[in-house]
Amino acid sequence: MKESLFSHLAYKFTSSPENIATEALCYIFNKSKTARKVLNNLLLPLGILLSENLTYETQVVGEDEAIPDLAGVNSESGIAEILFEVKFWAGLTENQPITYLRRMHNQGGKILIFICPLKRMNTLSVELERRIIEAEYRIIEKKNFDEGFISISIDNFPNLCVISWSCILGEIRKSIETEGNISVFADLIELQGLAERVEETAFIPFTSDNLTGSDANRIIQLCNIVDDLTELLVAKNIAVKSGLRATPLREGYGRYFIINKKHACMLQFNALWWRDILPTPIWISLQWIEGNDWVFPSRTKMALSFLENETPQRLFSTKRLIVIPLFIPYGVEKEGCIAALFSQLEPITSILKSINPL
Repeated sequence: MKESLFSHLAYKFTSSPENIATEALCYIFNKSKTARKVLNNLLLPLGILLSENLTYETQVVGEDEAIPDLAGVNSESGIAEILFEVKFWAGLTENQPITYLRRMHNQGGKILIFICPLKRMNTLSVELERRIIEAEYRIIEKKNFDEGFISISIDNFPNLCVISWSCILGEIRKSIETEGNISVFADLIELQGLAERVEETAFIPFTSDNLTGSDANRIIQLCNIVDDLTELLVAKNIAVKSGLRATPLREGYGRYFIINKKHACMLQFNALWWRDILPTPIWISLQWIEGNDWVFPSRTKMALSFLENETPQRLFSTKRLIVIPLFIPYGVEKEGCIAALFSQLEPITSILKSINPL
């Protein structure tokens, strides 16, 4: 799809196209009964039926002071039956999703939906799962209905869904084309143009905050975390780094070390895995030393296979290595951060040390 006038203006005159997209989606839901029906049909497989008299409103502040992007409010009861968080590449706030789920649970809401680019669905859904588990709520089921539609069922709480822009707007477009409503169809095409521009380019324009704020310091901090963790492993006689150098990466920065003579490891800040696999910047990658080569660590993967079954999954494979994410705790000073990351590394390194190097 060619760039629409709407998408051009959204990028030209605002640093947050999410706000423009939210207002556009609200406008379409209020204007089109067909769009509302499509949303209902999407949710029917979850056993959720929205009332027909919903009015859609943006920036609805609750008693908890959280401000969801969009709410479908029952005009008779005043209950927000559905809440939306509209995302392109903006991060989650501290309120998301727990505060919203609690609000809906207390007030009789039915479902919380995050809309995001298709490329972001995996990392976003995994981070939402992690926050739910950290809040000590039980996930009953996670289900992929179609490409672009993930449902997370939570015990005694409203459902949570992650839906891609292409999924929800595509379904609405098909129904409106069949109906022949030219006015709504034109509005929808404009919003699709904005969503597709975000999906295709995946380039987030820089803001003044990016260039004059704390982003540069964050990158340096992440590199320092890698250094400090590596030195801690060496100081505790867990790892050996003699003859191995710090390594700049296209995606970040890493430090090599060896555990138990055979495990070639790299602790790293990896922005690519952070974006594409799980929402965390710190990782450890593992290979097996075979003569002069570093090869795929089949024995190591078998010993650590339990990490694949954790929620979220904590072991991933490429052709040459396995990678494991390490999660940075929120709101913790540097010493506490290093300690928390080391506590995640320690059971892994213990297993590596127990594998007979032969």
